[in-house]
Amino acid sequence: MKNIILFLVFAVLGGASIFAVLKLSPKTNSPTPTPQPRAPFIKQSEFSIENAPSQSIRGTIVTISGDVEWQSRIATESAKITSPQTIQQGESISTKETGKVSLTFPTAANLTISPNTDLAVVQTLPVNIVFSQGKGVINYASLNSIPVSVRSQNLLIQLNQGNMTLTVSDTTPFTTLDVTKGLATVAYNDSENVSQVVEVKEGQRFVFNNDTLQAVLR
Repeated sequence: MKNIILFLVFAVLGGASIFAVLKLSPKTNSPTPTPQPRAPFIKQSEFSIENAPSQSIRGTIVTISGDVEWQSRIATESAKITSPQTIQQGESISTKETGKVSLTFPTAANLTISPNTDLAVVQTLPVNIVFSQGKGVINYASLNSIPVSVRSQNLLIQLNQGNMTLTVSDTTPFTTLDVTKGLATVAYNDSENVSQVVEVKEGQRFVFNNDTLQAVLR
């Protein structure tokens, strides 16, 4: 019995010693986590179906006559117009048998659109102006140093500075480019699917057959 009492006394003393050591020993503070910097908030650019990008150049119809139709960015069909108005990126103009339009994009390009012609305004950013001509006859004049590009069927044409007339037939497979001033560059894939680049100089005519994918430079 005496031995058991001694054992309990020593056990109590040992536990008290361990508690005292733990209680009195200096505490080691755990490192405070360094706050991580938040990722910068990036504001998403707002896209508008109704309005073209703010950087794009707005065009203006200077003169209009005859039967002319215009399709806005938000329309699914064209509507007839009879008076000058603003034209922006993503819109299109279609002239009928009596329709004629002169269109200007300040500091960029002047266009003269003949009857029976379809024109789509693809891009009007200051670095490059891009049009798409489905058919008809359009005279393009490049202003300053902004290049003017035109897509038409199998051709991509770029006019750096100068004046050119593009004729796209809707009854034959031929597309004709006449450069009256400056220099135009034409790119296309030939019948062997090989990319071709042709320079059309002032006074030259470029004729392209969209069926055979062959070109003649005169």
